[in-house]
Formats: sequence, structure tokens, C-alpha cells
Amino acid sequence: MLLFLTYCLILLLYVVIVLIIPGIGFIGLLGKGKTESGNIKISVVIPFRDEANSANKLCRSINQLDYPRDWFEVILVDDASTDDTLALLGDLDKSIDHTVIQLAEQSGKKAALSQAIAEAKYDYILTVDADCELPKDLLRQVQPQADVSLGVALKTTNSWRIIENIQEAESLLLAGITLGSANMEVPMLATGANLAYRKSVFQETIPYHGNMHIPSGDDMFLLKAALDHEVVIHPRIGKPVTTHCEVSWNAYLEQSARWSGKNKAVGLPQASLAAWLVLIANLLLPLSLITHFSSGWIILFIKFVVDFLFLFLGATYYERFKVLLFAPLVFWFYPIHLLRVVIKILQNTGKRNND
Repeated sequence: MLLFLTYCLILLLYVVIVLIIPGIGFIGLLGKGKTESGNIKISVVIPFRDEANSANKLCRSINQLDYPRDWFEVILVDDASTDDTLALLGDLDKSIDHTVIQLAEQSGKKAALSQAIAEAKYDYILTVDADCELPKDLLRQVQPQADVSLGVALKTTNSWRIIENIQEAESLLLAGITLGSANMEVPMLATGANLAYRKSVFQETIPYHGNMHIPSGDDMFLLKAALDHEVVIHPRIGKPVTTHCEVSWNAYLEQSARWSGKNKAVGLPQASLAAWLVLIANLLLPLSLITHFSSGWIILFIKFVVDFLFLFLGATYYERFKVLLFAPLVFWFYPIHLLRVVIKILQNTGKRNND
């Protein structure tokens, strides 16, 4: 009985903290409708290294931005690329004010961002990743009343391959948590692929102080610094920035381990709590089928229904309906994937300790 009550408690905490609270926030945000900003001057910062495969799509989407040309600039930071990304970026429209900063040696994303922000002309900074495509109205989504504005970056695919649709489903769930939790004033996530903030916020909070040696987490460190300094943070709805899905299981595993591993370093309480609940719920609740077979099915069914409803919210808003067909596969596969991620993180930690 005690074990069964433990399963129920895990399910309750997972559903309420990870899904219901962000879900209420997401629904409330959608109910407000889209609010376009007035014209504000924005510096778009794009760090990159060896992104030749994505450069053409990135340039095309920048060229199509629906925003006055004299109200934004693009700063491209080449983190010592070894391919021809820089040459391909020559496809940017000449009417767009853009600057290229070339770093002499690979310095990492945080160093690239820091240098670009120091040289930015405008007070509002919008960071995006070089492997993304930008919606035409992206700059019009930025709201001047927010010191930090959290946007969404979705992995999308037109393929029917299982691995890619699982990533899209995960991406939609994370988007809902990002926007919904921020609207409930307990932001859990942020993505540097679509993150806007005032230059003054970056300068005053110094988000990378003491963590420049950590390869990832630029977005989450900035979010934590903003929260520590009680900066105004707004979620931002509208068409998302989009990026590609990983095409191999190993690449997907490496990416997930890298993203998950930064939570411990950042130390944002609500993000850590949500991450632990996702992990525990997905790894322990399936055990209820072994220890309490008949009632275990009820527990898993409740989890599936709530997961599906949350995914349905995101899929409906972003019009990605195909991914809903893969919901059962995501439900059964994700515990296996998370277990592999945990093992990978432990392996990486062991290697670093041995070094």
C-alpha cells in the first residue's frame, strides 16, 4: 500500500507542477491574444560555428523579416568555424545592417554572445541560433515593456520518421512549459534560440560571471540572473523560431544529455524540481505495472491523458497536428530515452572526473 501511495504522490506532483500549472498559464496567455510591439530598435545576435548546412535557410529567413530595415541590425559571431559558413552568410540582403565578428579561436557561445552584446548598437538584444529559421513577424513580437522576453524555438519535421516526430512532440511540450510557467510567474525554461532582453539587463546582472567555463546554459544562466535581480520577464506568443530534428538516435541522445546536464550547474529551483519530477515520473511510474498491475494501468492511463492534453494544447496553437499521432509512441519511448540520458550524463561526468 505504501508503494502504491508513493506512485500516486509522484503522479500528483508531476501533473500539478509540470503540467497543470504551466497549462493554466499557457491557456491564459493564449486567451490574451497576440500583442505586437511598437517599433523598437533591436540588435539580433547570432553566434555560430560550422553551420554551413543551415546558413542559406537562416539568411533567407532574415531577408524576409517584416520589420523596418533601419530599426534592427544583425550581428553574426563566427566562433572559429572550419567550414564555409561565413561565405554562405554573404547571401544576406545588402539593405540589412549586419556585422560579422570573427573570433580568432573557439571561445564558446557565451564568449561570442558577450562580445556581440558589447558591440550592439541598440538596447534590445534578440538572440537566435544559426541553425534556425525565423518567422517574418519575429521582431514585431518583442514587447518593449518586458526587460526579458521568452520566446519559443520548435523542432519541426515534415517526415514520418519516429525519431523526428518524438523530438517535435518533446519540443511542443517544452514550449508549453516555457510560456505557461513564465505566465504564472515561475519561469522554468528559456531558449537562447529565441530570447530577447535589454542590453542593460545583461550588463547589470552579469549572467555569465563564474560560469564561462561551462559550455552550455547561456539561456538558463541569463534567466536565473534576471530572476535573482527581480527583472520583469514576459512570455512571448506568436509564430515560433523553428529548427531541425536530429536524424540519428546518438545525436539526439548527445543533445538531450547536454541540455539536461546544464540544469544542475544553473541551479534554478523550479527548473530543477520540474526536471526531477519528469525523470522520476517517467522512470518509476512504469514500475507500477510490475508491482500493482491492475491499478498500475490506471496510474499510467491518467499520466497519458494529461500528457496528451498538454501536447494537444501546443500542437493546436502551433498547428502541428501530425505529431499527435505519435503521442502513444512518445509516452512509451520517453522513459527509455530518459534512462539513456541519465546513463550518458553519468558517463560524461565520470570521464571529466578521470581527466
